[in-house]
Amino acid sequence: MDRDSKVPERDEAQDKYHDYLAIYRTVLANERTFLAYIRTILVLAVGAVSLIKLFDHLIIQTAGWILAFIALVILIIGIVRYRRMRKLIRSQAINDGFIDVC
Repeated sequence: MDRDSKVPERDEAQDKYHDYLAIYRTVLANERTFLAYIRTILVLAVGAVSLIKLFDHLIIQTAGWILAFIALVILIIGIVRYRRMRKLIRSQAINDGFIDVC
């Protein structure tokens, strides 16, 4: 590298550590996203139960059942996306030699 360059050279150990941290951050981001799905599902489920149990009007109860169905669909989507991403991250980590990350 140039003497005037201000960017220090990184060795192979630093590169490996940087890659390890990047994979670990990705794992944590995937878990945060899954928790956001769960939070959304809980809000929709509470809203659905409230509409179904607290109101006797048919249209409002129907809206509650629709919310319950939407919550179920979001739950399935969240689980599928989380597992798919976890599998992709795990395969990348194994390819890079980081088996213990996932």
